[in-house]
Amino acid sequence: MRISLKQLTSLAVETQGGVALGRVFDLVLELDGQLVVQYLVRPSRFSSTVYTVSRDHVINVTEPKMIVEDSVSRIEAD
Repeated sequence: MRISLKQLTSLAVETQGGVALGRVFDLVLELDGQLVVQYLVRPSRFSSTVYTVSRDHVINVTEPKMIVEDSVSRIEAD
């Protein structure tokens, strides 16, 4: 399955336990391998809460949503 950044940023992100985290708004890439290292997720456009989701914590990605492990990290933006 392939997905564009535009499609990715419109996906809902929720934990395996069903907790809605928000939507992907940015990515962290590893340039050497051209791989996604982390997805940055925000509950809303104006929220200061940001969840960092390691690619290793992604369980499933489908057209409507991304399911991640319950152990994602939360950081507060400045």
